[in-house]
Amino acid sequence: MSTQDGHAATPGSACANVSTGDACACAGTTEPCPLTALRPGQTGIICESRLSTNDAALLRAMGLCDHATVRLCRLGEPCVVAVGGVRGVGPNPKDCTCGGSCRIGLSRPLAERIFVTALA
Repeated sequence: MSTQDGHAATPGSACANVSTGDACACAGTTEPCPLTALRPGQTGIICESRLSTNDAALLRAMGLCDHATVRLCRLGEPCVVAVGGVRGVGPNPKDCTCGGSCRIGLSRPLAERIFVTALA
């Protein structure tokens, strides 16, 4: 994930260049939008974050990294997401062994700085 303090998004990521302040409804678009723009039950793929280096490292350790699949379970405070595997990265993509049943609670301000590409 890219970080607020200048680290780049994963090279080759289709959504590495997100402009700030763009509104996004996430429905029917391939444009990245904040995780909080997803509807409960909707799934997305993480493509960028605007976090401190420490916050990004902590989330990566919990499986929230570039190309990870997430499903919004609850919008609010906290924002709850189910974490899936990592899609299409390299010759051996990593899969989450829990089958998407790992759930993480995030503060809403933190979730607003994680950007996803919504899946249909």
